[in-house]
Amino acid sequence: MKGKTMMLATLFSFVAVSTIGCTSERVVVREPAQRVVVVKHQPGPGQVVVVTKRPPSPRREVRPRRPSRRHVWVGGYWSYRGSKYVWVKGRWTVPPRHGGKWVAGHWSKRSGGWVWVAGYWRY
Repeated sequence: MKGKTMMLATLFSFVAVSTIGCTSERVVVREPAQRVVVVKHQPGPGQVVVVTKRPPSPRREVRPRRPSRRHVWVGGYWSYRGSKYVWVKGRWTVPPRHGGKWVAGHWSKRSGGWVWVAGYWRY
């Protein structure tokens, strides 16, 4: 059970960081061993991107009508793309398995900047 949760969290992290390109902003990758390298290419799985620019405050979203009782709201968030933050709209989605609860992703202040902590499904 925990293995699947970790795998999903890693997958969401990869998706979140795979959209980040090289910019004039200082973007750093921290590998699991805490070795710091400057990003020259897209970071790979298991790597965390540290952005020095503080993320904007979350936007208020109006939720459209829920399509069905099975659907769960996955709120919008700020993604860092290129050299700026871009808002990704929230959406209704069906959990991969029955009874899933969405734990929202968030930006976390860390040494040297801000790190995206990806959302995941909790069962």
